[in-house]
Amino acid sequence: MKFKCLITINSIVWLSTISNIIPTTQLGTLKAVKDVKLMTTINQTELNTRQIGDPILQNPPIPTDLQQIDFINQEIKIMLEDQKQYGGIGISANQSLRISNPTQLSIIGTNDPKIRAEIAKRYPDADIPYETVLINPKILAYKTGYYPKTGEGCLSVLGPIRGKVKRYQSISVSYYDKNGNQQIADFSGLAAHVIQHECDHLKGIVFLQKIFKDCNLQQRKTIIELVDNELKQRNTNVLNANLTSPNNKPLIFDRDHDQKVTFTIPLLSWALSETPTITLLGIKKMGEIIN
Repeated sequence: MKFKCLITINSIVWLSTISNIIPTTQLGTLKAVKDVKLMTTINQTELNTRQIGDPILQNPPIPTDLQQIDFINQEIKIMLEDQKQYGGIGISANQSLRISNPTQLSIIGTNDPKIRAEIAKRYPDADIPYETVLINPKILAYKTGYYPKTGEGCLSVLGPIRGKVKRYQSISVSYYDKNGNQQIADFSGLAAHVIQHECDHLKGIVFLQKIFKDCNLQQRKTIIELVDNELKQRNTNVLNANLTSPNNKPLIFDRDHDQKVTFTIPLLSWALSETPTITLLGIKKMGEIIN
């Protein structure tokens, strides 16, 4: 099944800077739409979330103006739609491709019974948080660092890539709710984990960047080589995306007893083969920047 993916002008500028990585034909046929967005044909499903390497995703959004209620409600509506599409447990405004001017706004958890059941399969021992809107969130305090055994994935690293990142078991957070009321609350467990992941997004950070920074030089070189090998095998003018079910994602980047990153080449190669081309390009870009 083919589908259409809307990519903002900023994303296309990013693509143009890295188009020498693979032949232009592999980036798909790009067509201007109303001088605001470009459209390309991709396989299997619709990408509504910005992928790693996108300049909007990599920059902190501006603070949310609490007086702009209509805009806030529109952001929330789009984010919830995108979160539901992928069965995600959290999303931030700068991840949603349809939000051209994202602000400091995240959503964690869900009230949808079907999605809650799907998330429970990925986090079988955790309390799944219900939908919580966090506007202009700030983490005030952290307690007890650890590496969650389930690792984490991301709607901006679509495909089966999951990995362990250092998080904290308990946090205190200041934020405004969707009604504009300031809240200061303590979160623990999976809710705390997801809030930290989303607050990273609001700083322009994707979880895979943290993993790359913890890799040694040889590991980063190996990752980039594997990405290059996968890109070279994609010789059609369609952006291939063999996306796996959110509930069928093994842990690709683990940690050893010293908390150092570990991965196996066969498993990582498989994960990259199931990752959209635009995501691979972003992974390569981030890996090279860190190197």
